[in-house]
Amino acid sequence: MKDFFQTFKRNFSLFRFFLMDVSCGFLSALLTILFTSSIFGGVVIGFAVMFILEVLMTHLFQKGEALQLSQRKEDFGKDCKKFGIVDYSSMNSPEKQQRLKLLAAKYHFDHLSSDELLQIILEKSSEKEKKAQEEEQKDIELCKAKEQAIFEKLTQYACLHGAEKPITMLNDIADSLKKSVQGERIIATKKESDGAIMAGVASGIGGVVPAMMSFSNTERINQEIRQHNEAASAINAMTAKIVGETYARAREYQKTAEQASLKLISELPPKKLFRLLAFQNTTTTVSKTGSIVISTEVTADNKLTIFDHLPAFIDGYVNAEIYDGEKKIGTAKMIFPALGSMFYYLDEKRARDGFLSINGIKKDSQKPVKLEGICLFCGEPSHKYTVKFVPGDLWAMEKHEAGSVFSLGTLTSPPRRQSPAAAPPPARRRALPGPAGWRYWGPPCRSPTC
Repeated sequence: MKDFFQTFKRNFSLFRFFLMDVSCGFLSALLTILFTSSIFGGVVIGFAVMFILEVLMTHLFQKGEALQLSQRKEDFGKDCKKFGIVDYSSMNSPEKQQRLKLLAAKYHFDHLSSDELLQIILEKSSEKEKKAQEEEQKDIELCKAKEQAIFEKLTQYACLHGAEKPITMLNDIADSLKKSVQGERIIATKKESDGAIMAGVASGIGGVVPAMMSFSNTERINQEIRQHNEAASAINAMTAKIVGETYARAREYQKTAEQASLKLISELPPKKLFRLLAFQNTTTTVSKTGSIVISTEVTADNKLTIFDHLPAFIDGYVNAEIYDGEKKIGTAKMIFPALGSMFYYLDEKRARDGFLSINGIKKDSQKPVKLEGICLFCGEPSHKYTVKFVPGDLWAMEKHEAGSVFSLGTLTSPPRRQSPAAAPPPARRRALPGPAGWRYWGPPCRSPTC
């Protein structure tokens, strides 16, 4: 026994015991636990996924049934309304009672009583009325916002006096023209591929057949690129033409605004100037918001002069007093256009070759100008109102000179050639200023400095 313990003591090692005996058992137990837990976890995850899918499918099924039921109710209500079944009084008619039963059977509502069926009809009618009221309220709010913006703009112009008013209005017109084409962009063209290079690469990799296929595919792609580039060039030329013409129109208004800054002003009494105005074709319109829009045409005495000899026109605004019977309910400021009582228009003409000739802003003192004003939320659509015009802020201003002639061409139309016998000295077209990225051409210039 003594020899046994001595031999055990000599051969036993604690490290060896754990490494060779205990560690193997521990590792086996750990692997067994992990394997068992992974299977259990997979089963749990599988059941969880199935449960979630079941919940989603149930929810979608219930939603679909609800939509179908709502649609059946809506169709049932429409058919009942078509046959005059709209309320409880309809049930006094045997004809409509029978009709209601037939419609209920058609839409699978025959298990409901007459009161429940009529409740469906009334419920759908109220939903439609509520939806219609909401849509109408949105339209009213949108209309109010537009009318408020118009009123603020007119009020802004009414606060201007003298040359500041026409200068501001003319520059605003020019700015609005420029903004209308600011979103235009040039369409980029594409570059064609070199079929020979691509075919050579394919030949080196795979041989003759891949090379031929690569060459054919490249040619097809290049054909599509050529078609794209042709369309892009045509669209870009048209866009540049539109942008150039719009900027040319804007320059005419800016030019007239510059001329207005040098015109003389006479502060004659507004009552005296008002007596020189004649109003015609006055109308009043009441919007759904209750705002009253007044429109009229006015002409001024063409013989008006200032400083004893300068022809002049009347500018500013007059007040339109609005009456409901004998009661005054509001006032609208009737703002004169940019050039006051002097009718004006942009004279332009397009030639057959596509060139646009802008002959400046023309004026006509004999033709009436249109005045419009608005009084916010002061009336009712069903009422009729009368208008009385009274003097506002009026002044006399020196008349403008006739507009200059300006001609604008296109990017795609070349200048027409003349016969050698009648050919004038060579002419070059002037590059005109415009928005960044655009270049367009004006009329021929024969000056050596062009």
